[in-house]
Amino acid sequence: MTAILNLTTGIVYLKNWSGTVSGGSLTLTGTLLLADGTAAAPSLAFASQTDLGFYKAGSTFLGWTVGGTISGLLGSNGIYLRGAVSNITFGTGDDLVLTRDAANTLALKNSTNLQTFRVYDATGTGYTAYGGAGISTYKNIATAGIGASVPYASYSTTGNVGAVTNAINYTPPAVAGRYRFSGNVNVTAWTTPASFTVVATYKDDSGNARTETLQLVRGTTGAAATAITAIDRWYFTLPLFAINNAATAITLSTTGTFTGSPVYNLSAVLEQAA
Repeated sequence: MTAILNLTTGIVYLKNWSGTVSGGSLTLTGTLLLADGTAAAPSLAFASQTDLGFYKAGSTFLGWTVGGTISGLLGSNGIYLRGAVSNITFGTGDDLVLTRDAANTLALKNSTNLQTFRVYDATGTGYTAYGGAGISTYKNIATAGIGASVPYASYSTTGNVGAVTNAINYTPPAVAGRYRFSGNVNVTAWTTPASFTVVATYKDDSGNARTETLQLVRGTTGAAATAITAIDRWYFTLPLFAINNAATAITLSTTGTFTGSPVYNLSAVLEQAA
C-alpha cells in the first residue's frame, strides 16, 4: 500500500499496488496534522464526498459539516447545533425527537406521535410529566411514604380528555389504618356534556373489596351530585374509611362517558389519619 498526493486537490489517497483504493488500515506512531479546513472543504473528509467531515472552526471549536454547510460545533463550553431546524433523536426507532421548534423555542416533537418529558424529584421515582394528555404529577408513595413525615399522596393532571385510571395507586403496609380522599375536578370545556364519576377502590376493615363512587359538590351551586355533567368545578371527598391488613392497593380513577371531549384538570389527595 502506498500514499498518493493529488496535487490539484491536496488530498492524500491510500492505494494498493494495483492502483485501487485500499481497504487496509493506516497506523501512525506520531501525530496526524491536518490543515484547518472549512465548512465547504473540511480537512478530514471522504473520497466519495469531500464536503462531509470535520474541520477546525476557530481556536476552540471542532466543526462538522454536511454538504458543505456547518451542522454543529464541539467546543470547551458545549455542543452547538446549527441550522434553522436542529433535531436530536433518541431510541433505535428514533421515536423521541428533541427539536428547535422556532426561535428561542425547544420542543419534543415527532410528527403526530405524542411526546412526554419527565422531571424527577429527589426520590428518583416520583416525577412531573409534561406532554401526552397534559401535565401530571406522580408521587411515589413507596419511597416518599404515607407516614408520620409525609402523611399523604398527591396527584394533579391537566388537559385530560378521557378517563384517568389509578391517578392515585397506593399499596399500604400490612397493618390496619384509616384514610380519606379529597380533591376536585375542574371541567374547562365540553362540547356535548355527558357524565363521568370519580371512583375509589380499597379493601375495608372486614377484608371486603369496595368500589366507592365519590360524592360530588358542584362549585357554582353547592348542590350535591353523584356525577360530573357540565363545565364547572366539582369537589369530591371520601371521608375516613378503614382498611384491614391485607396490603391491598387504594386507587382513585375517573370513569364514565367522555363523549364530547371534556377537558378537565384533576387534583386529588389521599391522606392517612392519625
